[in-house]
Amino acid sequence: MMQLDWLAAQDGFAGQLLVDDGVFEWRRDIDFQPPGPTPDRGWLDRDGDVMVETGYHSPYIEHWHPEIGPTLPLYAMRLRDSVAGWTGQIVRVGDVFAYARGRAVGLPESPDLRACIAGAGSLFRAQDLADCEISFGSVSASGWMIERSTLPFKEGCRLHAGALPNRDGVETFDIDALGRETTRLWEVTVLEGEMA
Repeated sequence: MMQLDWLAAQDGFAGQLLVDDGVFEWRRDIDFQPPGPTPDRGWLDRDGDVMVETGYHSPYIEHWHPEIGPTLPLYAMRLRDSVAGWTGQIVRVGDVFAYARGRAVGLPESPDLRACIAGAGSLFRAQDLADCEISFGSVSASGWMIERSTLPFKEGCRLHAGALPNRDGVETFDIDALGRETTRLWEVTVLEGEMA
């Protein structure tokens, strides 16, 4: 359980950026932690090349510095596994990508994931609660390689085997916590951007 408690200290989400009357909201469709007491909202302003985010519900300021210029391919996909009902997302900018996969079980109301895991009642239930993936990596001639992940055993593994993303579907290669190889077939529910 110590390893699960360590995993549960991480944070991250994937979703959609919405705007309403000048206020931006990061809708957390896939969230590593349980929902907070307020939506993730703020104002965005440019200061030269830097995007400045100021909190709406809580006082904070974040400065977002660009690291990659606009390059192709540049796209975002929302995914659904019609067999398991899971949701996923892929964002690709040039030769880097982000991949998120939601967990198969819902989180109970709790202040954070550590508390959810502490109250899980069994190791299997605790593992299901921690099974949410947010991974980052790079694309090269040898494939899509995961470099950082909320599931550290995925680092150094390939995300895609076989078919690369297309407008109809995505096939991802997966390794579970026991080291078993699986292939996940995703339906593309939303595609934004340019794939080529």
